[in-house]
Parts: sequence; structure tokens; C-alpha cells
Amino acid sequence: MERYLASDTKGFDYRPNYNAAPMQFIPSIIATSNGNRLGSLRWGLVPSLAKDDKIGAKMINARAETLNEKPSFRRLVSTKRCIIPCSGFYEWKKEDSGKQPMRILMRDGSIFSLAGLFDTWLDPDGKKLSTCTIITTEFKHDESNGLQ
Repeated sequence: MERYLASDTKGFDYRPNYNAAPMQFIPSIIATSNGNRLGSLRWGLVPSLAKDDKIGAKMINARAETLNEKPSFRRLVSTKRCIIPCSGFYEWKKEDSGKQPMRILMRDGSIFSLAGLFDTWLDPDGKKLSTCTIITTEFKHDESNGLQ
């Protein structure tokens, strides 16, 4: 709460998850008129105009280079941004024997932030579902960036 100046945690029940997967709820911070709010969003964006929530499984990442070209993301960039705190993430390294998961984290093990976009979708019964996508870009390993 201190790191993100979050004053509102109403309904947030944090449970560590060391291998969060798409379609699971993940911690997130959203700026509101009353200050920053710490809560959970389901990972996999369901745009408010979507017909159903199944599209979320396909919208887990949004490339920074094309955010303003994609209608689902373009309208969210200026108004529906979020921060996703984490202690690490996985990238898959291609090897002759297949793919090897590589965990990316800060050298000192500290928490860092991922940029994201969020939206709220209403199901046919009027129930709200708040979801997010993580903004990504090409990763280049560099000894000076503090990542290992």
C-alpha cells in the first residue's frame, strides 16, 4: 500500500501466487478520484463491448508498439491504465529440446511494476467483470538493467 500510495483496499484479499496464469485474478493498482486503489483484476482483457468473456484468454498482452493501432486498446490508453505489481515473470527460451521457462526478477528480489490496461465488462445478467492486459515490448537482456 505504501509503495503505490494506495488508500483503498476494500474487498482485496491478497494471496501470493508464484505462477499466475491468464484468466486468474492478479493484484493491480488503479487510480480513482479518491486516490489509488489496490485490488484484483482478472488477467485477460475483456473489452466492455465484447459479446462474451471468452475473448479474455486471447488478450493477455498488448504490445506497446501497436497500442494505438488496436481499437480494443486505443480507447483505454488515456483513461484505463493500471499497474500490476510482481516479483518476477516468465519468458520462454527456445532450445533444441523445446522451450525452457526463464524466470525474470530483480537482482535484489524486490517488487517491480508492469504497465497494464483494464476494462469492465457486464455479462448478460448485469454482473461486472474487471479484467486487464499487460503491456509488453521486446525484452533485451542487459546487465545494467537490474534484472537477472
